[in-house]
Amino acid sequence: TPLFLNEFAAHVSLATRSFGSVFHKVLVLDCDNTLWGGIVGEDGMDGIQLDPYSFPGNVFWNIQQQLLALERQGVLLCLCSKNNDKDVDQVLTGHTHMVLKAAHLVARKVNWNDKPGNIKALAQELNLGLDSFVFIDDSAFEVESVREQLPMVRVFHVPKRLTDYPAMMREVSALFLAGGINDESRNKTQQYRQLLNASATQSQFSSQ
Repeated sequence: TPLFLNEFAAHVSLATRSFGSVFHKVLVLDCDNTLWGGIVGEDGMDGIQLDPYSFPGNVFWNIQQQLLALERQGVLLCLCSKNNDKDVDQVLTGHTHMVLKAAHLVARKVNWNDKPGNIKALAQELNLGLDSFVFIDDSAFEVESVREQLPMVRVFHVPKRLTDYPAMMREVSALFLAGGINDESRNKTQQYRQLLNASATQSQFSSQ
């Protein structure tokens, strides 16, 4: 049937996407109105929307569940947010309904620097090409800024209609799952965190 053929074509497209093209490996995430509803610097940790039992918090909680599933399948999650790092850290460690924790993040740039510059810094730290990066933000300005300055990065704008957000995340997920998942993929975050720690330690010594 036409419905079957459409579904079949979608799976073939995903299965063949990786041939002759880049693999997406890193998903860079904004925080406010991307991982949770509201602005933590203004609303405080208790004021952000992340309640799984009421709208719109349940949308963001659902999104974090999808992100956690990607991390467990080998996708490297990073934060890139214009925020106070202490505020974000408080949410990561103290919010009752926060699904993602610091241990699920390979690196983060939570500061007031421009986002294209922060994404470049993440690529340098992880020693990965920018063409393997995907970026999600709720700000049209930030999305366009990254798209213009880093055209090799795939960018996604959080939908204004939040009920469309989970469907967008499934589209994002497909970019990563097209490359295939194996047992080695499942501890990628820990592997890269160890590499970053080793690099930081090495810089403290004058020779190998």
